[in-house]
Amino acid sequence: MQVIYNDVAENFCEWNYLSEIVNFLTPKLSDEYILHVACFSQECTNNKNIKFIEGKKNIIIGTSDEYMEDVYPVYKEKAHAIFKQYLLPHQEIDNIYSFPLGYNKKHILSENKSLQERSVNAFFSGHMSSANRFNHMRPLIEAFENDRPDKLEIFITNGFNLGFDSLKYSQKLYNSKIAICPPGNVSIETFRLYEAMRSGCVVVSPTLPKTDIYKNVNIVEVDDWNNNAAKTVIDLLEDENKLVKIKEGIDKDWKEIFSPEAAANRILNKLNELLSTSK
Repeated sequence: MQVIYNDVAENFCEWNYLSEIVNFLTPKLSDEYILHVACFSQECTNNKNIKFIEGKKNIIIGTSDEYMEDVYPVYKEKAHAIFKQYLLPHQEIDNIYSFPLGYNKKHILSENKSLQERSVNAFFSGHMSSANRFNHMRPLIEAFENDRPDKLEIFITNGFNLGFDSLKYSQKLYNSKIAICPPGNVSIETFRLYEAMRSGCVVVSPTLPKTDIYKNVNIVEVDDWNNNAAKTVIDLLEDENKLVKIKEGIDKDWKEIFSPEAAANRILNKLNELLSTSK
């Protein structure tokens, strides 16, 4: 399998995650496949200019389209399969599949401790610079001012990637029972969500898009975030048995759905399905 990068490079936050997936796929796909790892963001100049190789099965991993532009229809007919981050449920049709964001490369792998070994009950560190983030964090902070759980840690930073250094941030997650995961600048999906799952935290998030990768997961999804997020965190902390059960589910989700190996295996499975339906 040949790999072609289209505006995706080592400076991308998810580079390590993508690299692990590519490394897993490379020995398992034959030379008939071309994998295009392409930036679909409006900020990438070549997002509508992928060069397909004639006579090959061209598959795409589309990244970075947080604004959820409809870039992929440009390639739908020519591509053998498209695996796209930030996909909406109605877009997941035919040969187009949802694909995980993965974790920011600043997240450092460590020991996934039990909840009993973690000293922080709930944790968030991030900015409130965008309207979307501000509108989701302000009500949460205000609610905690009236009813603050023990060992809650919330740190507001000056911008994206401007908080703790990599090691400190990773240690904080691995030492937290609950990771509070509000939306990012635009999308509900965030790198934080994946970093928290990788760290073995119980993840509290607004309701995620019901694409294939998020169906039947153990993430604690809050429908009315502004009114119920803080209460959800407090209620979870009062039920240790429930927390332990959710963590077990999160660990299973990470291993079977969201880890680099699981994401690569899902690509292989979808390609096999396409192969069987074409016979």
